[in-house]
Amino acid sequence: MINEEITSIRTKIFLHDTSPDVADKIRLFCEKDNLIRVKSVQIDVVDFLMNPSFNQCDLGAIFLSEQEDLCGISGFHIADKIHQNGSTIPIFMRLEGERRLADLSDEQKKLVTVVYSLDRLDELEKVIDRYLFSVHYPVSVVNKIQKACYDVLDGVFENIKVTKMPPCLIKDFIVADSFTSLIPLEMSCAKGYVMAQMQEADMVKLLTFTKQSDYSAREDFEHINEMASELVNLFWGRIRFRLHDETVDTNKVSRVQLPIIVNNKKNYISFGNSNPQLCFRYILCHANVISEPIVIHFKVIFNLYWDPSKQVGDDMIDRCVESGELELF
Repeated sequence: MINEEITSIRTKIFLHDTSPDVADKIRLFCEKDNLIRVKSVQIDVVDFLMNPSFNQCDLGAIFLSEQEDLCGISGFHIADKIHQNGSTIPIFMRLEGERRLADLSDEQKKLVTVVYSLDRLDELEKVIDRYLFSVHYPVSVVNKIQKACYDVLDGVFENIKVTKMPPCLIKDFIVADSFTSLIPLEMSCAKGYVMAQMQEADMVKLLTFTKQSDYSAREDFEHINEMASELVNLFWGRIRFRLHDETVDTNKVSRVQLPIIVNNKKNYISFGNSNPQLCFRYILCHANVISEPIVIHFKVIFNLYWDPSKQVGDDMIDRCVESGELELF
């Protein structure tokens, strides 16, 4: 929650396991493997996981146990409910004793991504990279994107304090917020999409803070669209400026395209592959008005092409600015 540059990319895991031996072992495992543990303290975890607010947790995986919890609910039952809710988040299931994947029924196998046991955590470590860190995002690149987002928000909204949260990798494709805006992003080092997500009520609140006047419902809708377009456009421009020079050889840019799938009923969006997405979360508070914080998510999805070695270095950008070839805005 501190406005500092990051030193590593991490992802959050949600842990629901009532075994007394699990907490300490998983905690040590998380510290070693760049995982942030969010431990369940809910009695009715199914009710919590079905709550829309759960989808705003920016999770990379869910860790469950086949054992029944204090409510008599097994991890397989919880996993089934998660899938019914439309979530595609990876589920890591802890099995008892010497049980392995082959010991599960066909229906149980469909519910889990990985199985593990406390006695074989070394096996778990081998699959973490495959499922949660399958795409390499250099820290320098992530810091540039995070600063680009921050500069946009800080520059657009007056009297608004912007706090940037630690960026993380997410694997879920649920659209938790009520308002989503996205734009294609094509550079020499990457090709994909930039997406902004927030609650419509928060957009209206930002309009009130910035315009200091009331709009009709129709005007609200129109101004929200304008604000979302402006934010994503500015974010798009800042990323291109930080990661990419403007002399792209279009013949060398990937021409691959993947269909985007949207399921409105399940609030689901897929960009054609299961690569982890970079998620940047910002908290906005008015400097002079006491109100609930506003949360904005920016997501970067390099689903079509990603080669960080082709990004432009800061030294080249600085030289171009000094020479007048590029202008900061």
